[in-house]
Amino acid sequence: SGDNEYIRDAASQVPIMLLNADLDCPGVYCTMCDDFKATQEVTLSLLDHGIHDILYLYNSTSYSGIKKLTGYQSAYLMKDIPINKQFQQYFNGSHEDIDGVCKLLTELHKKGLEFHAVLASDDMLATGAVKYAKLHHRSIPDDLSVIGYNNSLLTTCSDPEITSIDNHLETLCSQLVKTCIGTLNGEEMPQKTIFSGELVHKATTKLI
Repeated sequence: SGDNEYIRDAASQVPIMLLNADLDCPGVYCTMCDDFKATQEVTLSLLDHGIHDILYLYNSTSYSGIKKLTGYQSAYLMKDIPINKQFQQYFNGSHEDIDGVCKLLTELHKKGLEFHAVLASDDMLATGAVKYAKLHHRSIPDDLSVIGYNNSLLTTCSDPEITSIDNHLETLCSQLVKTCIGTLNGEEMPQKTIFSGELVHKATTKLI
């Protein structure tokens, strides 16, 4: 039992690094993007441009995923605009199923749900939205604005190229490594490091 206590005590001294997650606990260090603020600001910008029927498309209920969703919701609350739950659509398919995303949006279109912007929680979903627009001859960005998240290579492979929120993943990972090395060297490191997301304008929006 003495050996077990020693192992538990040693394990408690090992710093735990979390990427895009938040946990207030001694020995836990979090590095994250402010996903809440990023989606909130983009949603506010769309609302300010007169686009009130924004379809929020997501496929994750992780810590980051929930922050993005609540950022979208808070923008409507700030503008005192009622939140329509039909505009919050969860895609329950494979992360690589772009055709499935297109099919989901097509089904919503057939049911009569009108939307003039798609704000997606990642670029794969946004790519599906572009495919949907082409299938139904909806002009981008004149008739439909599309915004993704992560600013991945998918945004430049798409035609048109997709406006996306850059969460600076490489910067987050670099900071996480620095924090880990610092703590192992006995340095005082911040337990929580938060970076801002940045909207990278491309061809699927007219936002300034």
